[in-house]
Amino acid sequence: MTPGGAIFGSDIHLGTRACQADQRLAFVREYAAPTVYLAGDLSDFWALQRGVS
Repeated sequence: MTPGGAIFGSDIHLGTRACQADQRLAFVREYAAPTVYLAGDLSDFWALQRGVS
């Protein structure tokens, strides 16, 4: 693991095809950060309700 100060994530939109969850998980596993900031939309309920996922 590579040490880091913080990880920032914004508008992740989990549950949609464009979220790239596998790449995001690989990144978080690679970098050890004591702090994680999440901003914007973590999930996109509008898209999930419409079946856009």
